[in-house]
Amino acid sequence: MYYEDYRVYHEQNNALLSYLRFVQFEGDPSDLCPHMIPPVASIALCTPTKRDLRLPVLSAKNETRMLQKLREIALKRLHGFKETVEDDEELLRKRGKTMEYNERNCIVYRMGEKKVSFRRVYNIVA
Repeated sequence: MYYEDYRVYHEQNNALLSYLRFVQFEGDPSDLCPHMIPPVASIALCTPTKRDLRLPVLSAKNETRMLQKLREIALKRLHGFKETVEDDEELLRKRGKTMEYNERNCIVYRMGEKKVSFRRVYNIVA
């Protein structure tokens, strides 16, 4: 079970990074076609959203732009939460045993979203 979960998580991350590499690329998009996995012949087919395409690292400059964009997205997501992780933990400590099952799960889920965004923001060097 763990292996399957990891495989899905890895594929989703790979798709996200491929898409960000594509949109952060500066230049003629047709130059990307031979780098796609699998390679494509026409620019009309050269969009990650139309097919299950992967785009590997193209250059240090493009990868830097892609990671900065990922950090920016995660930072916006993190700032969208009113409460901090510590606030959520405190709420669960105080009221966790008396909360409805779904309410508790929503708070736990929200904490997880914040932790993922936090890791993305602070693991990517600005």
